[in-house]
Amino acid sequence: MPHGSELPGAAAPQAYAAGFVISTGLLHLAGIAFGTLEKSAYGALALRGLGGLIALIGGWLLISQY
Repeated sequence: MPHGSELPGAAAPQAYAAGFVISTGLLHLAGIAFGTLEKSAYGALALRGLGGLIALIGGWLLISQY
């Protein structure tokens, strides 16, 4: 397991692994859901708006560190 070295000492390995599997599956489902938005005109516009918002938040986080 690539992330096994990051396992906290007090954590249960099975629960830790299950959390990785579940969160990876949910990320894939979210990506598929966002991908289907591209088929409609408003969905494509919403995706561009979300992309711009994410870029602004990332820039703000970068600038706020200094």
